[in-house]
Amino acid sequence: MSITMQREFREKGYVILKHAVCPAAAVKEMRVHFPPDAEEPVQDFGSGNGAVFPSTPALNDITVHPALLEAVRAILGFDIRLKQSVPWAKYGVPSSGTGSNSDQRVHMDYGNNQWDMPQPGEPVAVAALVYYSDTAETGGATAVVPRQGLNDPVYSWPYTHMPGIGGNPFVNQKKEAEASMSGDSAALRDECYAREIVPHFEPGDVLLYGLDTWHRGTPVHRGQVRYAHNLLWAKEGADIQQWNPGFTSAMYSGKFERFVSQLEPAQLQTLGFPKPGDPRWDSAKFVEAMRARYAWSGLDVMRYVHSARKPPPAVPEYWLWSSLRLETSGDPFTFRDTLWHIFAQLGLYVEMQDARWKYTVETVSPYYVQAECRFFASGSTTSVDIHLVDGDRLSWVTMARNIRAMVTPTSVGTSLQSLTRTPALSRTASHLDSAVVEALVSPCMDARLFDLVGSGVNPDVLLASLPGAPMNTRRLLLRALYHCTASFDVRRVEPYVRARPRNFLEGRAHDWANRILKKGKYVAHL
Repeated sequence: MSITMQREFREKGYVILKHAVCPAAAVKEMRVHFPPDAEEPVQDFGSGNGAVFPSTPALNDITVHPALLEAVRAILGFDIRLKQSVPWAKYGVPSSGTGSNSDQRVHMDYGNNQWDMPQPGEPVAVAALVYYSDTAETGGATAVVPRQGLNDPVYSWPYTHMPGIGGNPFVNQKKEAEASMSGDSAALRDECYAREIVPHFEPGDVLLYGLDTWHRGTPVHRGQVRYAHNLLWAKEGADIQQWNPGFTSAMYSGKFERFVSQLEPAQLQTLGFPKPGDPRWDSAKFVEAMRARYAWSGLDVMRYVHSARKPPPAVPEYWLWSSLRLETSGDPFTFRDTLWHIFAQLGLYVEMQDARWKYTVETVSPYYVQAECRFFASGSTTSVDIHLVDGDRLSWVTMARNIRAMVTPTSVGTSLQSLTRTPALSRTASHLDSAVVEALVSPCMDARLFDLVGSGVNPDVLLASLPGAPMNTRRLLLRALYHCTASFDVRRVEPYVRARPRNFLEGRAHDWANRILKKGKYVAHL
Protein backbone atom coordinates (compact mmCIF):
# COMPACT_ATOMS: atom_id res chain seq x y z
CA MET A 1 0.00 0.00 0.00
CA SER A 2 2.68 2.50 1.00
CA ILE A 3 4.73 2.01 -2.17
CA THR A 4 1.65 2.36 -4.38
CA MET A 5 0.50 5.47 -2.53
CA GLN A 6 3.97 7.01 -2.63
CA ARG A 7 4.19 6.44 -6.38
CA GLU A 8 0.73 7.82 -7.10
CA PHE A 9 1.31 10.88 -4.91
CA ARG A 10 4.65 11.71 -6.53
CA GLU A 11 3.45 11.08 -10.07
CA LYS A 12 0.09 12.91 -9.88
CA GLY A 13 0.64 15.28 -6.96
CA TYR A 14 -2.39 14.01 -5.05
CA VAL A 15 -4.23 10.90 -3.80
CA ILE A 16 -7.96 10.46 -3.09
CA LEU A 17 -8.99 8.15 -0.23
CA LYS A 18 -12.59 7.03 -0.58
CA HIS A 19 -14.62 6.68 2.65
CA ALA A 20 -11.47 6.91 4.77
CA VAL A 21 -13.25 8.21 7.89
CA CYS A 22 -16.74 8.02 9.37
CA PRO A 23 -17.97 11.64 9.28
CA ALA A 24 -21.36 11.47 11.09
CA ALA A 25 -20.28 12.82 14.50
CA ALA A 26 -18.03 15.46 12.94
CA VAL A 27 -20.89 16.69 10.71
CA LYS A 28 -23.11 17.23 13.77
CA GLU A 29 -20.40 19.30 15.43
CA MET A 30 -19.77 21.28 12.23
CA ARG A 31 -23.43 22.28 12.09
CA VAL A 32 -23.13 23.64 15.62
CA HIS A 33 -19.92 25.56 14.87
CA PHE A 34 -21.17 26.79 11.48
CA PRO A 35 -25.00 26.79 11.31
CA PRO A 36 -26.43 26.31 7.80
CA ASP A 37 -28.60 29.39 8.31
CA ALA A 38 -25.81 31.72 9.51
CA GLU A 39 -26.79 35.30 8.68
CA GLU A 40 -23.28 36.62 7.95
CA PRO A 41 -20.99 33.64 7.27
CA VAL A 42 -17.24 34.19 7.00
CA GLN A 43 -16.24 33.64 3.39
CA ASP A 44 -12.50 33.36 3.84
CA PHE A 45 -10.55 30.15 4.47
CA GLY A 46 -11.10 28.68 7.93
CA SER A 47 -14.33 30.52 8.73
CA GLY A 48 -12.51 32.73 11.20
CA ASN A 49 -10.87 29.75 12.97
CA GLY A 50 -14.16 29.03 14.73
CA ALA A 51 -13.36 25.32 15.21
CA VAL A 52 -9.56 25.26 14.97
CA PHE A 53 -7.85 22.33 16.75
CA PRO A 54 -8.15 21.59 19.63
CA SER A 55 -11.88 21.71 19.09
CA THR A 56 -14.84 19.47 19.91
CA PRO A 57 -14.43 15.69 20.42
CA ALA A 58 -15.30 14.32 16.96
CA LEU A 59 -13.26 16.97 15.13
CA ASN A 60 -10.33 16.30 17.47
CA ASP A 61 -10.59 12.58 16.66
CA ILE A 62 -10.42 13.32 12.92
CA THR A 63 -7.22 15.32 13.51
CA VAL A 64 -5.46 12.21 14.86
CA HIS A 65 -7.44 9.61 12.88
CA PRO A 66 -5.27 6.48 12.46
CA ALA A 67 -6.29 6.01 8.80
CA LEU A 68 -5.16 9.53 7.92
CA LEU A 69 -1.89 9.21 9.82
CA GLU A 70 -1.19 5.84 8.19
CA ALA A 71 -1.71 7.31 4.72
CA VAL A 72 0.45 10.37 5.38
CA ARG A 73 3.20 8.22 6.89
CA ALA A 74 3.10 6.02 3.79
CA ILE A 75 4.12 9.11 1.83
CA LEU A 76 6.43 10.97 4.24
CA GLY A 77 7.73 8.31 6.63
CA PHE A 78 6.89 7.77 10.28
CA ASP A 79 8.17 10.97 11.92
CA ILE A 80 5.55 13.59 11.02
CA ARG A 81 4.21 16.67 12.82
CA LEU A 82 0.77 18.26 12.62
CA LYS A 83 0.98 21.83 11.32
CA GLN A 84 -2.63 22.67 10.58
CA SER A 85 -6.11 21.45 11.53
CA VAL A 86 -8.85 23.89 10.53
CA PRO A 87 -12.48 22.77 9.99
CA TRP A 88 -14.51 25.28 8.00
CA ALA A 89 -17.76 25.87 6.17
CA LYS A 90 -18.00 27.29 2.66
CA TYR A 91 -21.38 28.91 2.03
CA GLY A 92 -23.17 29.30 -1.30
CA VAL A 93 -23.62 33.07 -1.08
CA PRO A 94 -22.67 35.85 -3.52
CA SER A 95 -18.98 36.73 -3.76
CA SER A 96 -17.82 39.50 -1.43
CA GLY A 97 -14.82 40.98 -3.27
CA THR A 98 -11.38 39.85 -4.41
CA GLY A 99 -10.58 38.25 -1.03
CA SER A 100 -13.50 35.81 -1.21
CA ASN A 101 -12.74 32.15 -1.92
CA SER A 102 -16.07 31.55 -3.67
CA ASP A 103 -14.44 30.76 -7.04
CA GLN A 104 -10.73 30.54 -6.32
CA ARG A 105 -7.80 31.09 -8.63
CA VAL A 106 -5.58 28.08 -9.26
CA HIS A 107 -2.71 28.09 -6.80
CA MET A 108 -0.19 26.08 -4.73
CA ASP A 109 -0.34 26.07 -0.93
CA TYR A 110 3.33 26.47 -0.16
CA GLY A 111 3.09 30.27 -0.27
CA ASN A 112 1.62 30.68 3.22
CA ASN A 113 3.17 27.55 4.78
CA GLN A 114 6.94 27.84 4.32
CA TRP A 115 9.73 30.39 3.86
CA ASP A 116 11.12 28.92 0.64
CA MET A 117 9.33 26.72 -1.88
CA PRO A 118 9.08 22.94 -2.44
CA GLN A 119 11.90 21.27 -4.33
CA PRO A 120 10.91 18.83 -7.10
CA GLY A 121 11.14 15.20 -6.04
CA GLU A 122 10.95 14.15 -2.38
CA PRO A 123 7.83 15.60 -0.66
CA VAL A 124 8.27 17.01 2.85
CA ALA A 125 4.62 17.85 3.59
CA VAL A 126 1.14 16.49 2.85
CA ALA A 127 -2.04 18.57 3.01
CA ALA A 128 -5.47 16.99 3.40
CA LEU A 129 -9.06 17.97 2.80
CA VAL A 130 -11.54 15.77 4.67
CA TYR A 131 -15.01 16.19 3.17
CA TYR A 132 -18.07 16.22 5.43
CA SER A 133 -20.49 17.02 2.56
CA ASP A 134 -21.50 15.41 -0.74
CA THR A 135 -20.17 17.81 -3.36
CA ALA A 136 -22.70 16.54 -5.92
CA GLU A 137 -25.33 18.23 -3.75
CA THR A 138 -23.42 21.19 -2.35
CA GLY A 139 -20.81 21.96 -4.98
CA GLY A 140 -17.51 23.31 -3.71
CA ALA A 141 -15.34 20.33 -4.68
CA THR A 142 -11.61 21.00 -4.95
CA ALA A 143 -10.34 21.05 -8.53
CA VAL A 144 -6.86 19.57 -9.05
CA VAL A 145 -4.40 19.60 -11.94
CA PRO A 146 -2.80 16.13 -12.25
CA ARG A 147 0.94 16.21 -12.75
CA GLN A 148 2.04 14.58 -16.03
CA GLY A 149 5.52 13.29 -15.33
CA LEU A 150 8.61 14.98 -13.93
CA ASN A 151 8.95 17.33 -16.92
CA ASP A 152 5.35 18.56 -16.99
CA PRO A 153 5.56 22.18 -18.25
CA VAL A 154 2.81 23.47 -15.92
CA TYR A 155 4.90 22.18 -13.01
CA SER A 156 8.14 23.81 -14.13
CA TRP A 157 10.31 25.02 -11.24
CA PRO A 158 10.55 27.62 -9.71
CA TYR A 159 6.87 27.90 -8.87
CA THR A 160 6.33 31.65 -9.29
CA HIS A 161 3.40 31.79 -11.73
CA MET A 162 0.66 32.77 -9.31
CA PRO A 163 -0.75 35.78 -7.44
CA GLY A 164 1.04 36.57 -4.21
CA ILE A 165 4.40 35.10 -5.30
CA GLY A 166 7.41 36.79 -6.90
CA GLY A 167 5.99 40.28 -6.61
CA ASN A 168 2.60 39.44 -8.15
CA PRO A 169 -0.24 41.06 -6.13
CA PHE A 170 -2.38 38.62 -4.15
CA VAL A 171 -5.89 38.11 -5.50
CA ASN A 172 -8.08 35.17 -4.47
CA GLN A 173 -11.01 35.21 -6.91
CA LYS A 174 -10.38 33.52 -10.27
CA LYS A 175 -11.68 36.26 -12.59
CA GLU A 176 -9.73 39.10 -10.98
CA ALA A 177 -6.63 36.95 -10.40
CA GLU A 178 -6.30 35.93 -14.04
CA ALA A 179 -6.82 39.51 -15.17
CA SER A 180 -3.75 40.43 -13.12
CA MET A 181 -1.45 37.84 -14.76
CA SER A 182 0.29 38.14 -18.12
CA GLY A 183 2.89 36.59 -20.41
CA ASP A 184 4.23 33.12 -19.65
CA SER A 185 2.40 33.02 -16.30
CA ALA A 186 -0.97 33.64 -17.96
CA ALA A 187 -0.30 30.96 -20.59
CA LEU A 188 0.75 28.41 -17.95
CA ARG A 189 -2.31 29.15 -15.86
CA ASP A 190 -4.63 28.83 -18.86
CA GLU A 191 -3.20 25.35 -19.37
CA CYS A 192 -3.90 24.53 -15.71
CA TYR A 193 -7.58 25.45 -16.12
CA ALA A 194 -7.81 23.41 -19.32
CA ARG A 195 -6.42 20.32 -17.57
CA GLU A 196 -8.08 20.59 -14.16
CA ILE A 197 -10.46 17.87 -12.97
CA VAL A 198 -13.20 18.25 -10.36
CA PRO A 199 -13.68 14.94 -8.51
CA HIS A 200 -16.95 14.01 -6.81
CA PHE A 201 -16.30 13.87 -3.06
CA GLU A 202 -18.64 12.11 -0.65
CA PRO A 203 -18.74 12.49 3.15
CA GLY A 204 -15.70 10.73 4.60
CA ASP A 205 -13.59 11.07 1.43
CA VAL A 206 -10.13 12.60 1.80
CA LEU A 207 -7.98 14.47 -0.72
CA LEU A 208 -4.24 14.28 0.04
CA TYR A 209 -2.10 16.67 -1.98
CA GLY A 210 1.30 18.35 -1.99
CA LEU A 211 2.08 21.97 -1.26
CA ASP A 212 3.32 22.15 -4.87
CA THR A 213 0.10 20.76 -6.43
CA TRP A 214 -2.03 23.11 -8.53
CA HIS A 215 -5.58 23.17 -7.17
CA ARG A 216 -8.43 25.55 -6.38
CA GLY A 217 -11.79 25.81 -4.63
CA THR A 218 -14.87 25.82 -6.84
CA PRO A 219 -18.16 27.63 -6.07
CA VAL A 220 -20.72 26.20 -3.67
CA HIS A 221 -24.28 25.99 -5.00
CA ARG A 222 -26.54 28.86 -3.96
CA GLY A 223 -28.17 28.17 -0.58
CA GLN A 224 -25.89 25.18 0.19
CA VAL A 225 -23.05 24.74 2.71
CA ARG A 226 -19.99 22.58 2.08
CA TYR A 227 -18.30 21.35 5.24
CA ALA A 228 -14.64 20.32 5.08
CA HIS A 229 -11.57 19.95 7.29
CA ASN A 230 -8.12 21.15 6.21
CA LEU A 231 -5.07 19.46 7.72
CA LEU A 232 -1.34 19.57 7.07
CA TRP A 233 1.50 17.34 8.24
CA ALA A 234 5.21 17.76 7.61
CA LYS A 235 8.29 15.66 8.10
CA GLU A 236 9.93 16.27 11.45
CA GLY A 237 12.37 19.15 11.07
CA ALA A 238 11.01 20.31 7.69
CA ASP A 239 10.74 24.04 6.97
CA ILE A 240 6.95 24.06 7.29
CA GLN A 241 5.45 26.63 9.61
CA GLN A 242 2.76 26.06 12.24
CA TRP A 243 -0.63 27.35 11.11
CA ASN A 244 -2.65 26.58 14.24
CA PRO A 245 -2.03 28.37 17.54
CA GLY A 246 0.04 26.31 19.97
CA PHE A 247 -1.84 23.20 21.07
CA THR A 248 -0.68 23.54 24.67
CA SER A 249 -2.59 26.82 24.92
CA ALA A 250 -5.65 24.64 25.57
CA MET A 251 -4.08 22.76 28.48
CA TYR A 252 -5.61 24.32 31.56
CA SER A 253 -9.20 23.08 31.50
CA GLY A 254 -8.42 19.36 31.67
CA LYS A 255 -10.31 18.53 28.46
CA PHE A 256 -7.26 18.56 26.19
CA GLU A 257 -5.17 16.70 28.77
CA ARG A 258 -7.80 13.94 28.83
CA PHE A 259 -7.88 13.89 25.03
CA VAL A 260 -4.11 13.49 24.54
CA SER A 261 -3.88 10.95 27.36
CA GLN A 262 -6.20 8.60 25.46
CA LEU A 263 -4.09 8.67 22.28
CA GLU A 264 -1.72 5.99 21.10
CA PRO A 265 2.01 6.88 20.93
CA ALA A 266 1.91 7.12 17.12
CA GLN A 267 -0.88 9.71 17.38
CA LEU A 268 0.67 11.70 20.22
CA GLN A 269 3.95 12.09 18.35
CA THR A 270 2.24 13.91 15.47
CA LEU A 271 1.25 16.66 17.94
CA GLY A 272 4.86 17.16 19.03
CA PHE A 273 4.67 15.09 22.22
CA PRO A 274 8.19 13.75 22.97
CA LYS A 275 8.46 10.44 21.15
CA PRO A 276 9.51 7.32 23.07
CA GLY A 277 13.06 7.51 21.71
CA ASP A 278 13.56 11.13 22.72
CA PRO A 279 16.66 11.54 24.96
CA ARG A 280 14.57 13.49 27.48
CA TRP A 281 12.96 10.24 28.61
CA ASP A 282 16.42 9.18 29.86
CA SER A 283 16.01 11.67 32.69
CA ALA A 284 14.26 10.38 35.80
CA LYS A 285 13.23 13.97 36.57
CA PHE A 286 11.60 14.34 33.15
CA VAL A 287 9.72 11.06 33.60
CA GLU A 288 8.60 12.15 37.05
CA ALA A 289 7.46 15.52 35.70
CA MET A 290 5.47 13.98 32.84
CA ARG A 291 3.87 11.48 35.21
CA ALA A 292 2.92 14.27 37.61
CA ARG A 293 1.51 16.33 34.73
CA TYR A 294 -0.54 13.66 32.94
CA ALA A 295 -1.05 10.57 35.12
CA TRP A 296 -4.27 11.99 36.56
CA SER A 297 -5.80 12.16 33.08
CA GLY A 298 -4.97 8.56 32.21
CA LEU A 299 -1.59 8.71 30.45
CA ASP A 300 0.48 5.64 31.32
CA VAL A 301 4.01 6.99 30.93
CA MET A 302 5.62 3.57 31.19
CA ARG A 303 3.36 2.16 28.49
CA TYR A 304 4.13 5.13 26.25
CA VAL A 305 7.91 4.70 26.52
CA HIS A 306 7.87 0.93 27.07
CA SER A 307 8.92 -0.16 23.58
CA ALA A 308 11.62 2.46 23.03
CA ARG A 309 15.10 1.20 22.19
CA LYS A 310 16.83 -1.91 23.41
CA PRO A 311 18.51 -2.17 26.83
CA PRO A 312 21.72 -0.17 27.42
CA PRO A 313 24.56 -1.95 25.63
CA ALA A 314 27.07 -1.62 28.46
CA VAL A 315 27.16 -2.43 32.17
CA PRO A 316 28.53 0.48 34.23
CA GLU A 317 32.14 0.05 35.29
CA TYR A 318 32.58 -1.69 38.66
CA TRP A 319 28.96 -2.86 38.63
CA LEU A 320 28.30 -5.20 41.55
CA TRP A 321 25.67 -7.77 40.61
CA SER A 322 23.09 -8.82 43.16
CA SER A 323 22.15 -12.38 44.00
CA LEU A 324 19.06 -12.04 41.79
CA ARG A 325 20.56 -11.74 38.31
CA LEU A 326 18.57 -13.21 35.42
CA GLU A 327 19.66 -13.67 31.80
CA THR A 328 18.20 -14.63 28.45
CA SER A 329 19.52 -15.04 24.93
CA GLY A 330 16.07 -14.41 23.49
CA ASP A 331 14.20 -11.24 22.58
CA PRO A 332 14.69 -8.61 25.33
CA PHE A 333 11.19 -7.19 24.92
CA THR A 334 9.59 -10.61 25.37
CA PHE A 335 11.87 -11.23 28.34
CA ARG A 336 10.81 -7.96 29.99
CA ASP A 337 7.10 -8.53 29.31
CA THR A 338 7.39 -12.05 30.77
CA LEU A 339 9.09 -10.69 33.85
CA TRP A 340 6.35 -8.05 34.30
CA HIS A 341 3.73 -10.80 34.04
CA ILE A 342 5.51 -12.76 36.77
CA PHE A 343 5.75 -9.69 38.96
CA ALA A 344 2.02 -9.10 38.55
CA GLN A 345 1.32 -12.65 39.69
CA LEU A 346 3.49 -12.05 42.73
CA GLY A 347 1.70 -8.82 43.61
CA LEU A 348 4.57 -6.53 42.59
CA TYR A 349 3.83 -3.14 41.02
CA VAL A 350 6.29 -1.91 38.35
CA GLU A 351 7.04 1.74 37.65
CA MET A 352 9.52 3.18 35.14
CA GLN A 353 12.27 5.47 36.42
CA ASP A 354 13.67 6.35 33.00
CA ALA A 355 13.76 5.04 29.43
CA ARG A 356 17.12 3.31 29.90
CA TRP A 357 15.30 0.19 31.12
CA LYS A 358 15.42 1.24 34.75
CA TYR A 359 12.42 0.42 36.96
CA THR A 360 11.25 0.15 40.54
CA VAL A 361 9.18 -2.79 41.75
CA GLU A 362 7.20 -2.69 44.98
CA THR A 363 4.31 -4.17 46.88
CA VAL A 364 2.42 -3.32 50.06
CA SER A 365 0.48 -6.49 50.62
CA PRO A 366 0.85 -8.02 53.06
CA TYR A 367 4.38 -6.70 53.77
CA TYR A 368 6.06 -3.82 51.99
CA VAL A 369 8.93 -4.61 49.62
CA GLN A 370 10.73 -2.33 47.15
CA ALA A 371 13.61 -3.00 44.75
CA GLU A 372 15.27 -1.53 41.68
CA CYS A 373 15.31 -3.38 38.38
CA ARG A 374 18.01 -2.67 35.72
CA PHE A 375 18.39 -4.28 32.29
CA PHE A 376 21.62 -4.54 30.29
CA ALA A 377 22.49 -6.01 26.89
CA SER A 378 25.75 -7.71 25.97
CA GLY A 379 25.85 -9.23 22.51
CA SER A 380 22.86 -11.56 22.24
CA THR A 381 22.43 -11.78 26.03
CA THR A 382 20.05 -9.61 28.03
CA SER A 383 20.62 -9.45 31.78
CA VAL A 384 18.41 -8.01 34.50
CA ASP A 385 19.67 -7.17 37.96
CA ILE A 386 17.09 -6.84 40.74
CA HIS A 387 18.84 -5.07 43.59
CA LEU A 388 18.66 -2.31 46.23
CA VAL A 389 15.99 -4.22 48.10
CA ASP A 390 14.12 -2.45 50.88
CA GLY A 391 11.30 -3.65 53.11
CA ASP A 392 10.31 -7.00 54.61
CA ARG A 393 13.25 -9.32 53.98
CA LEU A 394 11.45 -12.62 54.55
CA SER A 395 8.80 -11.70 51.98
CA TRP A 396 11.53 -10.70 49.52
CA VAL A 397 13.47 -13.95 49.96
CA THR A 398 10.30 -15.88 49.15
CA MET A 399 9.52 -13.66 46.18
CA ALA A 400 13.06 -13.97 44.82
CA ARG A 401 12.85 -17.76 45.04
CA ASN A 402 9.58 -17.74 43.13
CA ILE A 403 10.91 -15.34 40.49
CA ARG A 404 13.87 -17.62 39.80
CA ALA A 405 11.59 -20.64 39.56
CA MET A 406 9.11 -18.99 37.22
CA VAL A 407 11.66 -17.61 34.73
CA THR A 408 13.53 -20.92 34.46
CA PRO A 409 12.23 -22.78 31.36
CA THR A 410 12.47 -26.15 33.09
CA SER A 411 10.36 -24.99 36.01
CA VAL A 412 7.33 -23.68 34.13
CA GLY A 413 4.23 -24.56 36.10
CA THR A 414 6.02 -24.69 39.45
CA SER A 415 3.54 -24.01 42.21
CA LEU A 416 4.01 -20.67 43.92
CA GLN A 417 5.07 -20.84 47.51
CA SER A 418 3.40 -18.70 50.11
CA LEU A 419 4.60 -15.09 49.83
CA THR A 420 3.74 -14.21 53.39
CA ARG A 421 4.36 -15.31 56.96
CA THR A 422 0.71 -16.40 57.13
CA PRO A 423 -0.81 -19.37 55.29
CA ALA A 424 -1.97 -18.47 51.80
CA LEU A 425 -5.62 -18.75 50.83
CA SER A 426 -6.12 -21.92 48.83
CA ARG A 427 -7.09 -21.38 45.21
CA THR A 428 -10.32 -22.86 43.93
CA ALA A 429 -11.14 -24.01 40.43
CA SER A 430 -13.57 -21.15 39.92
CA HIS A 431 -13.58 -17.50 40.97
CA LEU A 432 -15.66 -16.24 43.84
CA ASP A 433 -19.15 -15.09 42.93
CA SER A 434 -20.78 -11.82 43.95
CA ALA A 435 -22.56 -13.27 46.97
CA VAL A 436 -19.30 -14.57 48.49
CA VAL A 437 -17.47 -11.31 47.76
CA GLU A 438 -20.28 -9.29 49.37
CA ALA A 439 -20.02 -11.39 52.48
CA LEU A 440 -16.23 -11.11 52.72
CA VAL A 441 -15.61 -7.46 51.78
CA SER A 442 -14.93 -5.49 54.97
CA PRO A 443 -12.56 -2.78 56.18
CA CYS A 444 -10.18 -5.42 57.54
CA MET A 445 -10.38 -7.94 54.69
CA ASP A 446 -7.33 -9.96 53.67
CA ALA A 447 -5.68 -8.59 50.51
CA ARG A 448 -5.10 -12.06 49.06
CA LEU A 449 -8.84 -12.49 48.64
CA PHE A 450 -8.69 -10.43 45.46
CA ASP A 451 -6.63 -13.08 43.69
CA LEU A 452 -9.87 -15.07 43.71
CA VAL A 453 -12.16 -12.27 42.49
CA GLY A 454 -13.17 -12.97 38.89
CA SER A 455 -14.03 -10.53 36.11
CA GLY A 456 -17.73 -11.42 36.30
CA VAL A 457 -18.29 -10.11 39.82
CA ASN A 458 -21.02 -7.50 40.14
CA PRO A 459 -19.12 -4.17 40.33
CA ASP A 460 -21.82 -2.65 42.56
CA VAL A 461 -20.63 -4.95 45.35
CA LEU A 462 -17.13 -3.50 45.11
CA LEU A 463 -18.27 0.10 44.58
CA ALA A 464 -20.41 0.01 47.72
CA SER A 465 -17.33 -0.75 49.83
CA LEU A 466 -15.15 2.07 48.44
CA PRO A 467 -16.30 5.02 50.60
CA GLY A 468 -14.58 5.00 53.96
CA ALA A 469 -12.50 1.88 53.22
CA PRO A 470 -8.89 1.79 54.48
CA MET A 471 -6.51 2.87 51.75
CA ASN A 472 -5.04 -0.59 51.13
CA THR A 473 -8.54 -2.07 50.81
CA ARG A 474 -9.55 0.79 48.52
CA ARG A 475 -6.55 0.09 46.30
CA LEU A 476 -7.52 -3.56 46.04
CA LEU A 477 -11.19 -2.78 45.40
CA LEU A 478 -10.20 -0.54 42.49
CA ARG A 479 -7.87 -3.24 41.19
CA ALA A 480 -10.74 -5.72 41.21
CA LEU A 481 -13.07 -3.18 39.55
CA TYR A 482 -10.54 -2.78 36.73
CA HIS A 483 -10.95 -6.44 35.84
CA CYS A 484 -14.77 -6.43 35.96
CA THR A 485 -16.40 -6.99 32.59
CA ALA A 486 -19.70 -5.35 33.54
CA SER A 487 -20.11 -1.58 33.06
CA PHE A 488 -20.69 0.75 35.99
CA ASP A 489 -21.09 4.45 36.73
CA VAL A 490 -17.62 5.98 36.37
CA ARG A 491 -18.59 8.95 38.54
CA ARG A 492 -18.11 6.68 41.54
CA VAL A 493 -14.44 6.17 40.56
CA GLU A 494 -13.51 9.68 39.41
CA PRO A 495 -12.98 11.06 42.97
CA TYR A 496 -10.01 8.72 43.35
CA VAL A 497 -8.51 10.14 40.15
CA ARG A 498 -9.00 13.77 41.09
CA ALA A 499 -7.50 13.37 44.56
CA ARG A 500 -3.77 14.11 44.64
CA PRO A 501 -1.88 11.09 46.08
CA ARG A 502 -0.07 11.88 49.32
CA ASN A 503 1.57 8.52 49.94
CA PHE A 504 2.30 5.15 48.36
CA LEU A 505 -1.10 3.56 48.98
CA GLU A 506 -3.01 6.56 47.72
CA GLY A 507 -0.79 6.55 44.65
CA ARG A 508 -1.68 2.94 43.90
CA ALA A 509 -5.40 3.61 44.35
CA HIS A 510 -5.01 6.61 42.04
CA ASP A 511 -3.25 4.45 39.42
CA TRP A 512 -5.94 1.76 39.40
CA ALA A 513 -8.69 4.39 39.10
CA ASN A 514 -6.77 5.82 36.12
CA ARG A 515 -6.57 2.39 34.54
CA ILE A 516 -10.34 2.02 34.83
CA LEU A 517 -10.82 5.27 32.92
CA LYS A 518 -8.14 4.23 30.42
CA LYS A 519 -10.02 1.08 29.40
CA GLY A 520 -12.16 3.27 27.15
CA LYS A 521 -15.70 2.21 27.89
CA TYR A 522 -16.32 5.43 29.78
CA VAL A 523 -15.13 7.83 27.07
CA ALA A 524 -18.69 8.94 26.26
CA HIS A 525 -19.17 10.07 29.87
CA LEU A 526 -15.93 12.02 29.95
